[in-house]
Amino acid sequence: MEPFETRPLVEVNVSSVSERPGIYILLAGDGTVYRYPRGNSPIFYIGLGNSLRNRVRTHKHRVQRLLKREKSGSGKNAKTEWPRYEYAANHSGMVTAFPVKLLASQTIRDVESDVIGLFAAHYGSPPVANAAASRKTLQRRPLVPLGAFDGSDWIHRLEA
Repeated sequence: MEPFETRPLVEVNVSSVSERPGIYILLAGDGTVYRYPRGNSPIFYIGLGNSLRNRVRTHKHRVQRLLKREKSGSGKNAKTEWPRYEYAANHSGMVTAFPVKLLASQTIRDVESDVIGLFAAHYGSPPVANAAASRKTLQRRPLVPLGAFDGSDWIHRLEA
């Protein structure tokens, strides 16, 4: 399970993204880091997709629309977007995606919870744009380590 290369979200060629289910990670590409209780990270959102291609396409279009609205000045009275889109638009959002082969007993949501749990274990908090929903998920379900995401090595590779 190799991720595709981390790329600027608005420049991603979505046809290069796997159609398989998986986890994607959004991070700041402009040098911004977010402060967490146990360290700093450019990662602001961890999400899931039953089709990574469709999910990344949705994020790309939402961020492009937000950037276009801001550039034209028509965004002053527009509704606020989800924080993940605001962070991506304001901090040159980057994306990486990991196709996942699910075990018979797993759902893609289980895998997402595990990855967010690993992030939270390492940094002391879920990513900033996941925070509210993730806390509920982490309280409901104990972390089950995944071989593919075992440890925090994947976090450091993304931040390098």
